[in-house]
Amino acid sequence: MGLLDNIEKLINEHGSANILKERIGLANDKYSALEAKYAAAEKRIKVLESENQALEQNNNNLNAEIDNFKTQQVKQDGDQLDKQKEAVLLFIANNPDSTDQQIATNTGMGSEVAAFHIQEMEDNNLIYGSYAFNSDPRYSLDQGGRGYLIKRGLIK
Repeated sequence: MGLLDNIEKLINEHGSANILKERIGLANDKYSALEAKYAAAEKRIKVLESENQALEQNNNNLNAEIDNFKTQQVKQDGDQLDKQKEAVLLFIANNPDSTDQQIATNTGMGSEVAAFHIQEMEDNNLIYGSYAFNSDPRYSLDQGGRGYLIKRGLIK
């Protein structure tokens, strides 16, 4: 029986080697597939980073154009605001952190007219709003509004 045991052992060892060889081959195939997938992902990341940089530059250019447009819009009005907007600016200059209702009441405008002028001046960087949850926005002079009033000698 000793001879048969040796033959059986040899058969078992040879069979295990084939299974191990197959498993190693499968592992190598999976590793190669993962390497290819990783290389493709790296290329895609580089493309996305490049696209992101281009979009950021485009966004910066558009923001600069918007700022230029807002500046030109004030200049196109003959660099002169109408009396209602000046009244709003003067009120805000003397009463920072005013609500739209306070502005409307104290300048003698209706709330919709005041809201219209407030929005236009906020869009043109003459005033800015502070917005908080569950409270009315409060408006103060922005640098553009302050400069407008100073250039015209309306505030000191």
